[in-house]
Amino acid sequence: MKIIKNKEIWLRNTSRMNDSMEIKYGVIGLEKALATNGNADRFRMFLMHVFDGDTRYVDKITNIISERGYIDQYITYIACLSEHHMQPDDHEEKYGRLSMWRAYGNSSGVALLFKPGILKLPQGVLYFSPVEYWEQDKITEVVTKEINFLCGCEKDVKKYIEQGVVYKNNFFALMIRMILFAIILLKHPSFVEEREWRLIYNPFISEQLNHADGVVTNDVEEIHGSLEEIYKVHFSPDMYALDKLLDSIMIGPNNHSDLTRKAIEALLKKEGLSSISVTTSDVPLLV
Repeated sequence: MKIIKNKEIWLRNTSRMNDSMEIKYGVIGLEKALATNGNADRFRMFLMHVFDGDTRYVDKITNIISERGYIDQYITYIACLSEHHMQPDDHEEKYGRLSMWRAYGNSSGVALLFKPGILKLPQGVLYFSPVEYWEQDKITEVVTKEINFLCGCEKDVKKYIEQGVVYKNNFFALMIRMILFAIILLKHPSFVEEREWRLIYNPFISEQLNHADGVVTNDVEEIHGSLEEIYKVHFSPDMYALDKLLDSIMIGPNNHSDLTRKAIEALLKKEGLSSISVTTSDVPLLV
């Protein structure tokens, strides 16, 4: 309930994710796709041409495509959310999703259901995107298509870059962002029922924090006994106020659901959020 008390959510280092294989899946998938159809050579040739042989730029882009390169250079901070269906005839509106309660609910799980307005958090500083659950064939197909597109735009890109160093750096950042997102936003198809979205901040590709007007800040917190650098997204009292973004709260399978509900309602009242509705899922899951 710290999200409600502090009116903030934390973006944590991707290396601290529950499953370290999530990032590896994106890295391995991209590596395999580039090893097919001559994609790696064509991509490097494209970069060498548009950057006029400047390997300082080319190597920094291509070296991300390895786990070590990603970890060393472009650590990213994320928060993970799950898409929630709220149609009247959808069981998920009443019960939540059984697989998510099982995986993350423990014995006292509570889900905060945000409105779509959360997608409007400061863009350019933060990025919000759904995860893609692709098999390797699909990854390879899309990577090949994107490289074909880039090669087809080679002359226009080179002309853009030749306008000056600002344009050169802009395109460089675009390439970094494209590869980072490919790594961060790919998951194995077996997780498709999670319907995950990721809120992303990257110190390299995101705009400066001062562009977020205090909505995003950097801090160090102790988490599970270890100090960790994090980024905090603050639900500020104006356009990002929590009462405008939070739709409702659902209590998951719980041996003390009535007590939990009373506690949450008391907290909401204390924080001036009494308008937020609280429901209880009666999913018959033993906890």
